[in-house]
Amino acid sequence: MRLDELRQLNTLLTDAAGPGDVFLHRGRDGVALRERFPRGISPEHVIGRCLLFLLGGDLASGAMPATVDDRLQRVVRSMTRPSPLQRTQDAWDMYGELERVRKAIYGEHRFQEFVV
Repeated sequence: MRLDELRQLNTLLTDAAGPGDVFLHRGRDGVALRERFPRGISPEHVIGRCLLFLLGGDLASGAMPATVDDRLQRVVRSMTRPSPLQRTQDAWDMYGELERVRKAIYGEHRFQEFVV
């Protein structure tokens, strides 16, 4: 993604009914926000690109380091395929799959107290 595309996506996300509105309310399919995205880009695709970057992957080729578990690589690839028709289409299904893979790799959530 180019910087101007990221700026446009940031504007689209923050101008929604509330930050993260689509992702926080189960039962909503995100159609209102999805219609505001540039053609071929979806919230799921943006999340996949962020994960790819955070995992140390190459944004141009989509390649990830060998240290990234194969199961996690498959989930990220399903979100970042070149054709929008091949990508993950349902945010809640994607969340469930990502959560299942995260739990299989890293185990239960462990929370640390944040002291200010």
